[in-house]
Formats: sequence, structure tokens, C-alpha cells
Amino acid sequence: MPKSASGKQIKDDRNNFVGFSPSLKDYRNEVERAYIVQVLKQTEGNISEAASILKVERTYLHKRLIQFEIKKKRVFSMIRSLPMI
Repeated sequence: MPKSASGKQIKDDRNNFVGFSPSLKDYRNEVERAYIVQVLKQTEGNISEAASILKVERTYLHKRLIQFEIKKKRVFSMIRSLPMI
């Protein structure tokens, strides 16, 4: 979810607060971020290969990495923690 809670408040049938409904933009960004991380794991952090799979320019992918605060070091630590098959 986004760092700051935004969007419409969601309440249950007893009118108790249960969370926030993210805006379409926030939700789209979260899905895009998750997909970028997934592809980076798949390519073992190779940004050029990830950009090719994502069908975007490498420079665009770099901009999204900065915007979404995706650190290559963090992705590598996720890859190392995956179980070996």
C-alpha cells in the first residue's frame, strides 16, 4: 500500500472503520511496482533484460525504480533468500 493512507475509508456493516480503499492511481502504482520487482527477481537484477521483458526502455525502468524506491541491493537480498529448487 502507499506510504500514506489515502482514498476512501471503508466501513463494515456496523459502520466500523476497517481500512482505506486506495485510489486507482495508487493501486496501479502498487501493481506496477510488484510486477517490476517480480521481473527483476526473475532476471536476477539484470535491468536491461528486465526492461526487455517489460517492453519498456531501460531509462524508463530506471526512472520507475527511483520513483518506486526499488533498490537493486534489496532485490538481490530477496533473490538470495529464495529457496533453491
